[in-house]
Amino acid sequence: MQGDLALLHRWPARARYAYHEALRTALTGHDRSMAAENLILTLLLSGEWDEARSELIAAAELPVNAPQDTEHHTVLDLLQAALQLRLGQSEAAERRLLSLQDKDLSQPRRWVLDLLLSEVARQQGQPGPDAPALEQLQWQWPWHQLFPEMCFPEPEKGTAWKPLTPPKAQINLAGPVQLKVGDFEVPLGRKTRGLLAYLVLEGGSTSAESAAGALGLDEGAARTVQKRLSKVVTQLRQQLGSPGTVQSVGGVIKLGADMDWQPPILPPPERAERFCQGDFFPFVNSWIEQQSLSFPED
Repeated sequence: MQGDLALLHRWPARARYAYHEALRTALTGHDRSMAAENLILTLLLSGEWDEARSELIAAAELPVNAPQDTEHHTVLDLLQAALQLRLGQSEAAERRLLSLQDKDLSQPRRWVLDLLLSEVARQQGQPGPDAPALEQLQWQWPWHQLFPEMCFPEPEKGTAWKPLTPPKAQINLAGPVQLKVGDFEVPLGRKTRGLLAYLVLEGGSTSAESAAGALGLDEGAARTVQKRLSKVVTQLRQQLGSPGTVQSVGGVIKLGADMDWQPPILPPPERAERFCQGDFFPFVNSWIEQQSLSFPED
């Protein structure tokens, strides 16, 4: 579910991590199959062809031993065909898809099959069948929301396929701290939003020592301070949804490339007291004091 929501919000790194975790922790063969299938879909939508191919090979080895898993290998064939089409191998994709036509497929799988056959015809310069209408399919799944738009656009509309890219992320510091990734608001804890706010203010990178001081975590032995800060970094990664969002290497903490970080929203100098409202970290107090000095009250 978390992966599906992230994917529908165009957040590939978070979706990929969620599906990886679901695959790792799945308790049933059915759950493993679903996680593997959606992970491969995410990789295809992100344009990560080699990774998608590797996961397809691994997914083919998963045991199928429950009635609801009977279509697992059919789904893998559909995904393999989608990969071949993206690589321009339309003849190989066509052979694979035609071998599925006589199978007893569920409505959603039949919809995907028809969509891919329509793309085969388009790539081969043939009229072929029209892509099946999404409106006739009463089933919510990232495939049906994203495949037509991201993978196989209608050529007459002149839309070129573009892989999913890191979503735009912006933090609002003009009041209580809020983070939006695309149109999705991400809940943060007190210390994690403080660390994120400070990182964004510092241009996305800062020393661990500076971060600890900015958050008021620098009292005590060096090892204790390091543990406190490391805990906050780990929590921030978890709340942002993927390990690559925040990196900590060689005494430097920085924001990763899993998101396209935009400049923060800051209050004007005359409203400096609204900065990170409700959070009383040392860096917040310092920022407000600096703004007050540059904009003295009458």
